[in-house]
Amino acid sequence: MGEGYVTLDCVIGEVIGNYRVVAELGKGGMGVVYRADHVQLGRPAALKMLLPQLSSDPGIVQRFFNEARAASAIDHPGIVEIYDFGTHTDGRAYIVMALLKGETLDQRVASGPLSPLEGATIVAQVAGALAAAHARGIVHRDLKPDNIFLVPNELMPNGIQVKLLDFGIAKLGDDTVAGVKTQTGMMIGTPAYMSPEQCMGKPDLDHRTDLYSVGCILFHVLCGRPPFSSDQGTGMMIAAHLRDPAPHPRSIDPAIPDALAAIVLRLLEKEPAARFQTAAELRAALVAAGANAPATRPPAKVDPIGATMVSMATAPTTGAGAASEVVRTAPPPVSKRGLWIGSAVAAIAIAGVATVAAVQHGSATAPPLEAARPVAPAPAPAPALAPAEPAKLAECPAGQVRTADTQSHCCWQDQAWSNAKGRCVGIASCPHGMIAKADGCLAAASTALTAPTKVPPLVASDAPELHLSGTTFVPGSNILIRLSAPISSKPTDRAWITLVEADKPASDYGTWGYLDDGEVEAHFKAPAKLGAYQIRLHTNYPAKSFNVRRAVAFEVVAVQPTSNAVTPLAQQKFSLAATSFKRNDKALVTFATALHPAPHERFWITLVATGSADTTWGSYQYVPDGARTIQMQLPATGDYEIRLHANYPAQQTNVVDRHAIHVDD
Repeated sequence: MGEGYVTLDCVIGEVIGNYRVVAELGKGGMGVVYRADHVQLGRPAALKMLLPQLSSDPGIVQRFFNEARAASAIDHPGIVEIYDFGTHTDGRAYIVMALLKGETLDQRVASGPLSPLEGATIVAQVAGALAAAHARGIVHRDLKPDNIFLVPNELMPNGIQVKLLDFGIAKLGDDTVAGVKTQTGMMIGTPAYMSPEQCMGKPDLDHRTDLYSVGCILFHVLCGRPPFSSDQGTGMMIAAHLRDPAPHPRSIDPAIPDALAAIVLRLLEKEPAARFQTAAELRAALVAAGANAPATRPPAKVDPIGATMVSMATAPTTGAGAASEVVRTAPPPVSKRGLWIGSAVAAIAIAGVATVAAVQHGSATAPPLEAARPVAPAPAPAPALAPAEPAKLAECPAGQVRTADTQSHCCWQDQAWSNAKGRCVGIASCPHGMIAKADGCLAAASTALTAPTKVPPLVASDAPELHLSGTTFVPGSNILIRLSAPISSKPTDRAWITLVEADKPASDYGTWGYLDDGEVEAHFKAPAKLGAYQIRLHTNYPAKSFNVRRAVAFEVVAVQPTSNAVTPLAQQKFSLAATSFKRNDKALVTFATALHPAPHERFWITLVATGSADTTWGSYQYVPDGARTIQMQLPATGDYEIRLHANYPAQQTNVVDRHAIHVDD
């Protein structure tokens, strides 16, 4: 028994809430985790109880209860389920959650790196759970292998169901953490997995900080260690996150496939704008690289009784136990200008108290991988990482799919299976000609571009009119939105724009972003799904959360084969409206004509320091087929070149046009 530890064994046998405490599972510096059984149902659970001295601190109790609210708000199979929470009769705070049997990812990698198939599949599940959390406005801020739990499940890829734990301390939308105002310079996170912006103590962390942490985790599971570590202490490790380029994964293990190595390096970009921009995008890249293949070995066997060992002392976390972020009901901006994400709600957890159960697992590995290819500048489709025969399951109804998130159930695109509700949940991405309704898809009566009847009539106002750069767009192309006059958008009276399907009500945010005061234009990417959409202008947030003032219709259409002739070399040019910019501006790249690559090839744009070799990629992004414009987020002060490359992957350094720019404070 550790020095200063207060025993709480006296609660064994007591009924707390609806649960009878059966046995102690583990303890740590903040409290104790018990096994408990529901009095009527007999369902086993893990009951986490704070120490008495901590239960008297309102701030700590608030953070503790935020964990329950966070996990319940997300409602995703990749998030540990919360059954109940409250205060015991003696004043101690408690949370009741699902009793998990398995092991942490940290325990799994303790004996060495995972195979690329296993590592990519686990991290793809992490990305799926994060996408659900981010859609609710929850940013974890303390992702690490010890907070990723692996539960045996024969229905899941590789026989593993991932569960995210310990969302940690909440940061509210007004920058308040459990009643204490956050300050610039306060570091929150676990140093080995912290993003550069976390290392700088920035108070306005967005969801992309989690994606950097996922990059550190993916590096760890593939290479056997985090990308940065130091024998000289935490300070040197933090300096490495800020200053040093990440090691190339293939320099540690040449057997790591190019596509996975490229995903890792993109996640570990210092600038958030250079990383994957959403967890869903990351998950799609991992799947394209071979993740989520059927299991190549039977799932680990679990003792049905399961002696449960609970870890309450994890890798050191900076701050007071750091972790998730809570935002208010309206969608939060993730950068000052032009970055658009989905709508929000709130949440959180407490670091250092996690239900973690140990279980044995097999030692079989994936079959040998294909020989390595030269490193690509970004994730490119690659052969599956160890394909096996798919499970023989009945075919899903038209438009429905089975994914890791649906636990082998048939659900509509972008939905997940809820064990608690026994059905598919979430707003479905419906096939063309159908509309989402009541956790499902129904045949649409019409796909006309006129304003749907569900949208309230636009009020007579002096709000600026909206003008789009076209009426039809191909998936992924740039939509330029111009306002007829500068918009008024004050901190307490915000204006914002949404891109939604045409049949959605005013309360649907879809893809959105705030407008800055005086702004006259904005940009969206056309959705991947074909169909009728609207761009809507909202004002007066937060006083009026659904105040639609203007709406303009457009349609997303398939690329016509007749218009997809390869763009001649002489027309593979671009121009810039300016050559001098301010830090954090965005440069609008306008192509001489719509860019159409050769079959199975791509155009791409890079932003590199002046004088860099053509083989330097710096920040980059692919150019969607048929695009006329594309935006690039600009970095810190300096001289740079924006370059247009063609014919990837046949030619990986083929620069066809370039322009010099200068970025100043």
